[in-house]
Amino acid sequence: MVKAIQDHIPELDIWMDIHHMEDNINKGMAKGIADSAVVIVCMCKEYLTSENCNLEIQFAKDLKKKRIAARFFSESDDEIAEYSLNSEMNVPFLLTTGALHANFKEFLPGCSEWKDAVEIVVKQIKILVPRFKQPSVNSSDLFYATTS
Repeated sequence: MVKAIQDHIPELDIWMDIHHMEDNINKGMAKGIADSAVVIVCMCKEYLTSENCNLEIQFAKDLKKKRIAARFFSESDDEIAEYSLNSEMNVPFLLTTGALHANFKEFLPGCSEWKDAVEIVVKQIKILVPRFKQPSVNSSDLFYATTS
């Protein structure tokens, strides 16, 4: 997903919590979130159960960072609903409520569904990050991209 986003917005700097970490993981995560204009929340079962990932999204909320939800669930809608009701897993759902979700599911990179999800993320970045705002991009484009 990172490469696909950078193909669309080459001048975008992307920090990931698996790179550029310092000796102290919490210090590295805090710096990465604090320095970010927007946080892309890559939600999957592993993310929902990760203490560090939950700390990241809570910190992003505390700093009032805009959040883009990217869902990578391979589970059925019923299982995802179950996760959202599970008190051990539901914080990321709460903190992305109201946000448009890009649904990557288990789609293969490059397929049309994957490209549609990338487009949703890219359009949100262009709306939410001031230096990438373009007059031709508006919220109605986002809603159109999700109808299928």
